[in-house]
Amino acid sequence: MRALLVLLLLSSVAAAKPKREPVTVVIAIDRSSAMDKASLAAAKAAALATAAAMDPADKIAVIGYDKAAEVDVPLQSAAHREEIGDQIELLESTNGGADMRAALAKATATLHGVTGTRHVIVITATNTGEVEGYDLARKLHEDGATITTVGLRGADRNALSMIADVGNGRLYMVDDVRALPKIGVRELAELVAVRLPTAAAKKRAPGAVVIVIDRSGSMKGAKLDAAKDAVKATVAALDPDDIVSVVAFDSEAQVYVRPQRAQNRTRIGAEIARLVSGGGTNMYPAIKEALEILQDVKVKARHVILLSDGETPSDGIAELVADMRKAKITISTVAVAGADEKLLEQIAKDGGGRMYKVDDLTQLSPTVVNDLQQALK
Repeated sequence: MRALLVLLLLSSVAAAKPKREPVTVVIAIDRSSAMDKASLAAAKAAALATAAAMDPADKIAVIGYDKAAEVDVPLQSAAHREEIGDQIELLESTNGGADMRAALAKATATLHGVTGTRHVIVITATNTGEVEGYDLARKLHEDGATITTVGLRGADRNALSMIADVGNGRLYMVDDVRALPKIGVRELAELVAVRLPTAAAKKRAPGAVVIVIDRSGSMKGAKLDAAKDAVKATVAALDPDDIVSVVAFDSEAQVYVRPQRAQNRTRIGAEIARLVSGGGTNMYPAIKEALEILQDVKVKARHVILLSDGETPSDGIAELVADMRKAKITISTVAVAGADEKLLEQIAKDGGGRMYKVDDLTQLSPTVVNDLQQALK
C-alpha cells in the first residue's frame, strides 16, 4: 500500500495552466537503532507523501543514514511514484548509531549541480549530544538550499535547532509520529507558496469535498484518531477557497463541520476535536447528508471521501450513489481493517471514485489526501 499524500495540483496537460519553478527535495531519514518500527514507517510515509505532493517536473531523493549514508532513492522526477515507493519501502533500520554529518554530506553530493529551489529535510530520533554537520549545513545554505530538521522523541532539540537555523529552515519536534507525513507536505507547500517567485500563478478553480467518517464503537482509539488526522491533513492540502465539510456517522449521521472555506483551519480543527466514537454502523444517512450538502455548493468539482471500518446495511445506498453521479458528484471509499470491502468497492466504482484498503493507519492521511487531489484536479 502506497502512502500517498498530495498537496499540490498535479497537471496532466502541460499547457492547461501556468507552471511554477520546479522544486528539488532531499529527505534524509535516520535508520539507526534510535528509530523504532513505527517511527521509521512514519518517516517513510512522509517521504512518500512528499513525493506525491510534488509536480512531475519536481525532483526528489531519499537518503537513509546511520553512521554512514546511502542514497536509497536516487534523485529523480517525482512523476516516478511507483518506483519511488518501491525504493522507499526497501529502507530498513540498522543496529548502529547515527551521524547527521554523513547525511548532510550525502545531501550535498546529491544536490551538486542542481539549480533552482532546493530543500533538505532531516528526520531523526538520535541524541548525539553535539552538533554534527553544522559546517555542511551552512555550506548547503550558502549554495542556495534550505534545511529543515524533524526531531522525534529522544532527539537533541538544541542540535537540530542549530542545523535548521543555519539552513534557514524550520525545526519540528514531534511526539506523535503520525504527524510526519503532514510535515513533509507542509514544508513543500511553504516552498511553493512562499519561496518560489512564480507562486502567484493562477490556481485551479475552487472545489468542494465532504469527508464522511465512521465513528462507530469499533473506530474507538487509534482508528478514530487517524481519521481525525486525515481530516486535518486534507484541510491543509486544500486551497483556501475550497469548501470542506465533515459528516460523522454511527447509527445516525451528524455534521461536525458545516460547509465552509478551508482557510478556516483552526476552527475546523477545533470542531474535529469534538468527534468521539460510539454506536453502530449505518452509512446511508451520512451519504445522504453528504449529497445534500454538495448539491447546494456551486463549484465545478464536488467529491465525497468515505472512511469506514465496519459492516453496514446496504439498502438504498446504490440509489444514493446513482443520484450523486447524476449530480456530477464523485465518491471514493477507504476501507480500514474490518470494513465491508465489497460494498465500499462497489460504492467507489459506481460513484466514479476510487476504493482504498488501509491496514497501516499511518497511511490513512496520505491516502485520503491523495484521493482528494485526484478528484479536484
